[in-house]
Amino acid sequence: NAHGLGGDLGRRLRKEELERFWELLSDPDVSSMVLSRSEQARRVALTYLEQEGLTSSGKWALVDVGWKLRSQWALKRMLDTVGNGDSVSGYYLGVARNRRTMAETGPYRALFMPEESEQLRILLERAMVVEEVFLSADHGSVEGYEWEGGRAVPVFGEWVEDQRRSRYLAEIRQVVTTYVREAHTADLLNEHLEQLSQVALRVTE
Repeated sequence: NAHGLGGDLGRRLRKEELERFWELLSDPDVSSMVLSRSEQARRVALTYLEQEGLTSSGKWALVDVGWKLRSQWALKRMLDTVGNGDSVSGYYLGVARNRRTMAETGPYRALFMPEESEQLRILLERAMVVEEVFLSADHGSVEGYEWEGGRAVPVFGEWVEDQRRSRYLAEIRQVVTTYVREAHTADLLNEHLEQLSQVALRVTE
């Protein structure tokens, strides 16, 4: 209110309000509060990473659908502060052309790279379709971490339960789990990875 920014905080700020917003952040009382709260959030997040084994010796990797690699980039930045940033690596379905660089994220591998062909570039530009149809979550997004019973736990955003979606996701998971188990048993991923990639691309099209 002191900076003329009260009222509806969900609306887009006008140009003159944006200037007042930056003045607000430079206010010593406000900036010290922001830094204090961000330090608290960083401390509990690092505790969560530590209790999950990400700050100790041993191999681990992120496994995700991919795209811009912002999660791996953020994780590396956090672990760099405790000298463990070099342990970060990732495996992905595909990555976007405008992804973070490997120097920023640490090493990663992806099944699909947009530089490989025009076909893959177009597919990965439409990656949100793949994500929404086949990879929808059954929980809200992680918004941070908090203390609970002496442990750091994730805080999830709002989630609206939908029984049809839940049944669909359970079936997708069952199919994927069965496929992966059989692919592993038959050693398909080592013996026929190139052929599997081509088939996956045709099915996706």
